[in-house]
Amino acid sequence: MKKALVDHFSADFKKNPEELATYLDLALESANLGIWDWYLDDNSVKFDRRWAKMIGLDHNKIKMELETWQSRVHPQDIEQCYADIKAYMDGKIDYYENVHRIKHTNGHWVHILDRGRFSGWDENGKPIRFTGIRCDITNIEQNLKKNLLLFNQTELGFAFCDMNGNLLDANNAFEKITGYTIEEIKKLSYWDITPRKYKADESVQLESLKKNGSYGPYRKEYVNKDGRLVPVELRGFIVEDYDGVTGIWSTIRDLSETRDLESQLNRKSKLASIGVLSAGLAHEINNPLAIIKGYFEKLRVDYSGDEKFQEVGGKIDCAIERIAKIVASLRNFSHDDQSGVKSFNIFRVISEVSDEARILYETEVLLELDIDSEESFLIKGVDGKIHQAFLNILDNAKAATAGKDSRKVSIRTKIDQDDLSIWIRDNGHGISEENLIKVFDPFFSTKDVNEGIGIGLYITHNLIVEFGGVISVSSKLGEWSEFKVELKRTGFTENSSDPINDRSPKIDISSSGGKVILVDDEPDIADLLTAMLGKMGLDVEYYPCGETALNAFTADQGKYDLIVSDLRMPKMTGLELFGHVRKLDPERETRFIAITGGVHLESKQIADIDGVLYKPFDYKDFVEMTNRVLGEKVGVKKGS
Repeated sequence: MKKALVDHFSADFKKNPEELATYLDLALESANLGIWDWYLDDNSVKFDRRWAKMIGLDHNKIKMELETWQSRVHPQDIEQCYADIKAYMDGKIDYYENVHRIKHTNGHWVHILDRGRFSGWDENGKPIRFTGIRCDITNIEQNLKKNLLLFNQTELGFAFCDMNGNLLDANNAFEKITGYTIEEIKKLSYWDITPRKYKADESVQLESLKKNGSYGPYRKEYVNKDGRLVPVELRGFIVEDYDGVTGIWSTIRDLSETRDLESQLNRKSKLASIGVLSAGLAHEINNPLAIIKGYFEKLRVDYSGDEKFQEVGGKIDCAIERIAKIVASLRNFSHDDQSGVKSFNIFRVISEVSDEARILYETEVLLELDIDSEESFLIKGVDGKIHQAFLNILDNAKAATAGKDSRKVSIRTKIDQDDLSIWIRDNGHGISEENLIKVFDPFFSTKDVNEGIGIGLYITHNLIVEFGGVISVSSKLGEWSEFKVELKRTGFTENSSDPINDRSPKIDISSSGGKVILVDDEPDIADLLTAMLGKMGLDVEYYPCGETALNAFTADQGKYDLIVSDLRMPKMTGLELFGHVRKLDPERETRFIAITGGVHLESKQIADIDGVLYKPFDYKDFVEMTNRVLGEKVGVKKGS
């Protein structure tokens, strides 16, 4: 049938050659093909009108010579053109084919697909005529360039493997993920970069591929060239003909940063949970600690003439203070305390911390100071926080020198206009490079499990940052470690921003006494506070919860001068009680003191509270705050 059709057209064209020319012209026009005819004996060339049109030339004006083509070929392409022509002429390939760029008359480059064969020979069989076609493939090349750019510049990895797992192609991102070059990748099997532990999972994905023609999303790990495991997420599908090969195209997303982020979020979540736990622990510890401290103070008064008791009492006091500081650290860890913000001289704090450190070090560690205590460098914040930060560093320095001869810690400072640098150095065992970058991580510690949980320096770092400062560490293993703290001057005068609770005058008051509501769900603490308030000449009504206290206050609002309330209580908290009281008493005729053993409160929570005491507190602190809060409102008999 096919031969009969050809014979039919051939017979027609022989009868009418013009019809053959018409058919040929229509075919070339519809295919957008240009023709060239190169006569090898004299290098003359015939170009048809479509050839000329492709590059904007006037067919009637162009010179029919090889130079017309050669002069317009891109300089980077001409060498390959002639190399492909020679390969055909030498018989190495069946026909000449080349893609090159030719400059259009308007200045842009046209991508041309050239194909040709010999079409004439002399009597000796030597080729004398070379005929070919050209096709404008600019759009195809531009789209291919865009696709290649996307393929190689995207951060998403691409890889193709045959059904046996041999890797045949990949992009730049896949190189980066695996650490291998494209040439190396093409010599690898899929299993060369996949840990064997994923064999069962791979079987599941393969079944999905067979059933659905695709697989994923699927998370696993690749073995990088350097041996480390890289977390990745894969998706893929079957390609039935990729350069003649049936295989699997896969996209690969590097999850390293995602995993790091997830790890950070998990850590933050854990820290938040630990923060809640810390707040609860602080409250639960401080309540019995306040009872111990209160009754012990009472005993010290009762046995004031017993020297042995007073000597032992001093040690008990130190132990109570140590517990109180530990709990204060828990409060700092669990919440951001902004109460008591003011400007203060950092050198005063350094001096106080140094005095405490000497007690802490006893005779085991020598503390050397190179500071100017007469200098004044003001920063703004809660001075207790920076105090805690420095004490943590000094405590860490003591531990770092354990086992060393002539243990020594030094503190050195330097002021440069509005910048202050503080160096704390020990002559301890030093820190390895591996551990140096982890020093400020939460729960990182090189100490034995019974000696520390690794939150001290983490808290210190956060406290320094809270002051707008920077803390860094350097070390030489086996010889020393040094912490450097950098702070900026605030420019305020000292005490320019007074603590939030110092709104009333601090004075001693006397005379007729006053009426107080005391609210606490701990009966032992309530007994202590009742005794303290009674000694001050105040009449106390005790209520174990906020609801009953509110009922009493509502029944007779003008009766009470002061409410002293614990904050953390069931049913109704102290803050909720305070809110109800202020609505009933907007003029603040009844004053309010909050007592808490839990976390520090934010400024906005206590903006209108008259005073806050954190458990455990001293008797004198409670008396002073009560005097200050009541001011001249009531008189109190000075008791013994």
